[in-house]
Amino acid sequence: MLRHPDLNASFPARLGGFLIGLLLNVLAASVARADSPCHLTFGWTSWEPYQYRTEDGRLDGIDLRLMTEAARRMGCALAWEEGPRSRLMARLREGRIDAIAGLARTDERTVFGLYSHPYREGPNVLVVRRGESGRWHCRTLEELAGLDFRLGIILGAMPSREFEMMLLSGRLARVAVQVPTVETARAMLQRGRIDGYFDGALVLQRLLDSGRVGGMEAHPLSLPNDAYVLFSRRSVTPDTVGRFDAVLDGMAADGSRDAIVAAPYP
Repeated sequence: MLRHPDLNASFPARLGGFLIGLLLNVLAASVARADSPCHLTFGWTSWEPYQYRTEDGRLDGIDLRLMTEAARRMGCALAWEEGPRSRLMARLREGRIDAIAGLARTDERTVFGLYSHPYREGPNVLVVRRGESGRWHCRTLEELAGLDFRLGIILGAMPSREFEMMLLSGRLARVAVQVPTVETARAMLQRGRIDGYFDGALVLQRLLDSGRVGGMEAHPLSLPNDAYVLFSRRSVTPDTVGRFDAVLDGMAADGSRDAIVAAPYP
């Protein structure tokens, strides 16, 4: 009676053949991954001068230029998806986009995301109606929380780690008013529905200089903040984040990062 040749082989020989085949498959898969093209999809929200669309329809901004240069050095194709910060954060959590730039580092987001090294400074200031800075006597978030103040809390935005801790602990609950977007916060401030909200110092200055928004000013209360890129744990490997960090460090060392930050933006 004929027998299958594999069944005639000794068990050690068959096991050795199986392991060799398995090793070859693993090596082939590793080579395929190494040869596969790198592609990253970043979510972006209009937030001048960091992320915005110019009058002729081009995407531009400090963050967009920094990410574009970093991706070029990594050899990665780059795509951009626009949306409100809260929706983009949900899509990143699901792995439907790969990254969001310009975020503060918070503990809550480390559950579903991997942070890059910090790549720029970006302090956030308390924005109030023009002429009302002297009305609100506070130098810290704790002091602000004790005032009869209506603070706009923008969904998906965390101005600093201290802000996150106070919000999650409930210490900002009595002053918090949730708003969906920063544009909504600006409109509510001008209409007297909130007394202030936090925004980037450079963002506010650009708005005031352009004349597109008026009737507001920066309160002395400022939250120091570093900006990070948050990568999705579902779609981006730690190795890719490590490569990205190495490129960011190289851009800092050769001066290209500072040159991009200091460049004029239309």
